[in-house]
Amino acid sequence: EDPVICPDGNGGVIVAWISEDDIYAQRIDAEGNRMWGDIGTHVSSLELDEDNVQITGDGEGGVVLTWKLRTENSEADVYAQRLDTEGNLLWGDEAIVICNVQYSQRDPRVVLHSDGFFIVWEDERNAYIDENRSWDIYGQFLESNGEHRWAEGGSLICGADEGQQNPEAVVDCEGFIWVLWDQRTNDIIMQKIDPAGDMPGLI
Repeated sequence: EDPVICPDGNGGVIVAWISEDDIYAQRIDAEGNRMWGDIGTHVSSLELDEDNVQITGDGEGGVVLTWKLRTENSEADVYAQRLDTEGNLLWGDEAIVICNVQYSQRDPRVVLHSDGFFIVWEDERNAYIDENRSWDIYGQFLESNGEHRWAEGGSLICGADEGQQNPEAVVDCEGFIWVLWDQRTNDIIMQKIDPAGDMPGLI
């Protein structure tokens, strides 16, 4: 269920999906052949429910995936994994944590950058500290080996009192990251970010 797809950069595609709360991926070449076995690569078998999977090609024939993991206390964290062109897991057998701070994170998105990868998500951590806060937007820049470039737990992109949701991201031709989201005041807001995490201001 919940399949997603991206190009592999070699004339084929990579798809990912959820099966019995686990994540699988498969690479299909230009002739329609399955390149990662009959059932694909088992990306994650963490013992709790996984969903919200999103993917991007890694520029080398592989893929980076990010998803939400439901925790035992009914909160949610964000994880990620990278597969190479042969379907091998590159970021450990159990993936890497993008954010697991207290309370929930959800709805992650991932984009390829020339220096690595950028992941953005909705984050609930501040809603229990300030009664005027709701879901915020946080992000993390990953090096090609999965190491976090920004602070552990991610960097705050927008924490307006009204709340934010539905983040999306793209990278422009100069390497700047543009993040777009739905402000719960019926406004659409954007932020421009450089790979070091500097943010000139909302748009």
